[in-house]
This record gives sequence, structure tokens and C-alpha cells, in this order.
Amino acid sequence: MLIPVKMLCVVSTDGRLEPVRFKLWVEDEGNVTIHVDRIMGYRADALGINVICGAVLRDMRRRFTLRYNLKDHAWKLVDMV
Repeated sequence: MLIPVKMLCVVSTDGRLEPVRFKLWVEDEGNVTIHVDRIMGYRADALGINVICGAVLRDMRRRFTLRYNLKDHAWKLVDMV
């Protein structure tokens, strides 16, 4: 799953990208805004950065993996559990 998302993030004092909220298109609902309330980890490679974070979606706690592509400067939703 690689779904493009609109991302609002901040850069921490140590240079890390910290997602604050993102929007994605959900069939039958349109654009849905998800507010990130926990960052659980980072994984970086030569092509980009994966950010594992938590948020509440439809009254259920979910874990999201978001990927920032260094070449395209774009965010994508990789995984949602």
C-alpha cells in the first residue's frame, strides 16, 4: 500500500521530521484528517525515512507507517494496523 497523503509536519531541534497530522482520501468519506498523537520510531535508508506513529481513527487506536521519499519530497502511507 502506497497512498499519497497531504502532510503537516514539524522539524524537531535535532532535525527529525515529526508528523503532526495528515489527510488521505477514503472512499465514501472523502478527505479524512488524522492527528498523530505518538511517534514510535524512525527507520531511514538511502531513499527515504519511515516514521511509525500512532493515532486514533474512528474511535480505534491505529499504528501508521508513513514514508517520506527524499527524491520526490513526498509523503505516502505505507501501512495501517
